[in-house]
Amino acid sequence: MKLTPVFEPAKEGGYTCFVEEIPAAISQGETLAEAKANLLDALKLVVECQRDLVEKDLSPEGSARVDRASRCMKRMDLERHLREQGCFLYREGGGHSVWLNPSLRKVPSIPRHREIKEGTVRAICKQLKFPSPNTHTFLI
Repeated sequence: MKLTPVFEPAKEGGYTCFVEEIPAAISQGETLAEAKANLLDALKLVVECQRDLVEKDLSPEGSARVDRASRCMKRMDLERHLREQGCFLYREGGGHSVWLNPSLRKVPSIPRHREIKEGTVRAICKQLKFPSPNTHTFLI
């Protein structure tokens, strides 16, 4: 199976990345090498979680703010937004967390950075099929 990694330069520096065929594998990195390593970690974790979901039944367990200066979102605010949309933390990995949208059975990987880049937040929300939090506040 051939997979297509996509690396997009982030406005705030570094890269946002995902795998075209497995859009739940989403990550970021300051350098291309770091982004590649992080994406591989995310991909492995998402595949493991998808395997788990096939075998298990699911049971699910407040407003996001964006740092205007860096065009990033605090991780805890993204997690709050995910919970508000009906998602819950499914599993923790070394560098990523996997959140589950039980209604769609989608499991995007969330980088375990203190701040998540705008492009990464948008890719996560797109994968989960709900709007990005406070889209207009990503402006500097």
